[in-house]
Amino acid sequence: MRKAAIIVGSSIAAIVIAAIVFYYVRDYRAKRQLVHKDSESFLMLSVDDLFIDNISELIRSTSKDTLKTDSTKLPSLGDFMHSGLAIPADLLLFSIPQHRETFYSIHKIKDREDWGQLLTKYSQGNSSPHNTEKMRFHQLHQYVQAAENGTHVLFRFGATDASWNKEEMILLEQSGDLIPLAEIDSYQKLKHKDHVTYWQSNGRLSATAKLSGKKLAIDGHWTTRTKVQTAPYMVRKMDSEDMALMLWSRLPLQDIPAIYKTIARFSGQDADGLRGDPPNYLDLLIRRQLVEQQDSIISYEYDEDFNSMETNVLQTVNVPLIESLWQGKTDLAQQLPDKFFYKLYKHQQADALMLTTKKSVEHNISYQESPYIFMLCLRMVNWPDNWLIAPFNTMQQAGVEATLRATAVGENGIKIAGEISANEPLLSLF
Repeated sequence: MRKAAIIVGSSIAAIVIAAIVFYYVRDYRAKRQLVHKDSESFLMLSVDDLFIDNISELIRSTSKDTLKTDSTKLPSLGDFMHSGLAIPADLLLFSIPQHRETFYSIHKIKDREDWGQLLTKYSQGNSSPHNTEKMRFHQLHQYVQAAENGTHVLFRFGATDASWNKEEMILLEQSGDLIPLAEIDSYQKLKHKDHVTYWQSNGRLSATAKLSGKKLAIDGHWTTRTKVQTAPYMVRKMDSEDMALMLWSRLPLQDIPAIYKTIARFSGQDADGLRGDPPNYLDLLIRRQLVEQQDSIISYEYDEDFNSMETNVLQTVNVPLIESLWQGKTDLAQQLPDKFFYKLYKHQQADALMLTTKKSVEHNISYQESPYIFMLCLRMVNWPDNWLIAPFNTMQQAGVEATLRATAVGENGIKIAGEISANEPLLSLF
């Protein structure tokens, strides 16, 4: 009996020691990941910690059908973990100075067969015209590309152009611009990391997210360059009964250049006129309700002599009811676009301008006090039917809801807090 107990105890001790050694080896290798020495933004997914902390949910999700289907055509987390690549304990994405809004990740190929199967499943289109004897390029999604040199793969997230430039290609050459993550000064100064961690090298913005079953808790801090307004804040009263997405912001737009870039990209109108005297308030409300708009389509017909004739055909389309209020500039009607995916009608409301997909505004604008300088609410159950494409249909079935709040701390500090929840374990959606 005593001998059996010794054997069992020794076996358990050996397993524990092996697990500890395995954990620290993977942790060491994660810190040796190569990143660009001048990277300004980092996004880290702590794969091992995420799986360990949610092991019970993983077991349940693998023992029954989940909401995830292949119709999304997005590489799932499970596929990525079995991609034939060396996946570290902390999966790191980083930016480079020449492309601040694009993220990259470098991985060693350890199983060519598994890697080839992932490419077969997700590669889009024909062979890239940029392929060479040493380099191969793959389009995995509209915003995900990969380049490989036979031993390593470079993933690129966020770019839409299929071409690769010299600054990107040098990342696969293991040049002197690449150093281990552990040598990055901002990583050494990182006070806290969680399942998901984002930080900037200048220390202005950092955020973490912790997953626990059906809930993801978000926490962060942002230091703005511009002095922020103090609470309380006057915000528009918005009916949330059929709300799909609602947000308001009194953050300084000078610190959010993405807004200007988004307007310019999707409306075709230069938004630089807003920079000189930016609005001090904006909001957005998207409802499940649909409204009708008239849309003209140019078509071509041919006469008896086969001469082409251009004709305009009017058609009625159903679009989501969208409202966006901007406040603070006297010439907003000139600076804001007339079309952003859909036709936008402009309604002047005292010192504010309402943009909406509806031709008429049936209610007067009223305001209420809020302690939050920024608020975002998402309710997928009310997501417009004509926007239910993958992966939004999966998120609606899971009843995904999200809230993100920001409060001012001092003259330039912003405290960020929020959560994402669903009626299914969130890992089952990936």
